[in-house]
Amino acid sequence: MPMKNASWSLDDIQCSAINVSILSEHVPKWTSWFFITWYVLASVFSIFFNLGVFALFFQHKHLRSVGNSFFMCLALADLLIGGLVIPWKITCYLSSPPPIEIRFMVVLADYLLSTAFLSICGLTYDRYQAIIHPLTYASKVNSKTIKFAYVLIWALPIIHLVRLVWYLTPGITASSSDSKFSTFLISCMIIVILTVLFAYCRIYREACNRQTQVTDIQIAGLTGKTRKTGKTRKTGKSRINKAFRSCLAVTLCFVGCWIPRSVFLGRSFLKYPRSLAWDLITFGLMVLSSSLNPILYSLYSHDIRTVILTSRLFTVLMRKKQGEKVWEHRGIILNKKEIQDRI
Repeated sequence: MPMKNASWSLDDIQCSAINVSILSEHVPKWTSWFFITWYVLASVFSIFFNLGVFALFFQHKHLRSVGNSFFMCLALADLLIGGLVIPWKITCYLSSPPPIEIRFMVVLADYLLSTAFLSICGLTYDRYQAIIHPLTYASKVNSKTIKFAYVLIWALPIIHLVRLVWYLTPGITASSSDSKFSTFLISCMIIVILTVLFAYCRIYREACNRQTQVTDIQIAGLTGKTRKTGKTRKTGKSRINKAFRSCLAVTLCFVGCWIPRSVFLGRSFLKYPRSLAWDLITFGLMVLSSSLNPILYSLYSHDIRTVILTSRLFTVLMRKKQGEKVWEHRGIILNKKEIQDRI
């Protein structure tokens, strides 16, 4: 199919998640190096951490449960963001204007970012059902539900391919069509963000209530035992603090990484002046989530955290940190005293 016009620019894309239509703005040299370093580190960490998640899942079969399926989906999307989207943004930033072939990557980039966004929504749904409706969790989150969620996560972002219709079809005004399409996407994105934030507020509130109830029951069963009661209160309080830290970290990561870009795109759609610096900052925050997600979502999982804490490498590092000399014998980490006891 022939192109409508090979000279179209990314100004036609009013509110793409990857908007590089303002590269003509002059920025200081040190600022350019700062953003390039930021993006390169984000790409490297994203690839490294998400490959680590894949290695854990392939090495330990018990991690491949229904509840952990969304972790793999998110890790795959984040891995592709680190390997394709971030290098693409760097290429567009360094080449002004970008080659026409690279410009069409904007559709693929939006697709991958939308997939990561929907994967986070899937994780939120999983946690919401596990904490708010624990008795019906097994029936609501089963293999059939997971397969359906996978189809939605990877199929819904295909809607971004609609942009290619007016980019490649003669007689269609790209800017007008893209403006209406962007209005629809931004509206959906805002609704989903508010829904996710509401879900995490409910999750935190319910987790705190559950831990408080458990603590009260334990205290009631230990009436008259002051020392144990105090210990029970301390344990319940630490669990509440742990639930609070987990929920707060995930919520702050989601808000800090995705909302600034949403605000920037909304202002661009409303024809407010656009700044290259803010474009790079908000995009950098958005893709930074691909590096933070493996840490926040995976390490806060009890199964994955247990595997890491009991791993051979972690055991060796912790013992060496304590000043012990350790050796490995048939896959078992031993110090000098333990070897003598075995002999």
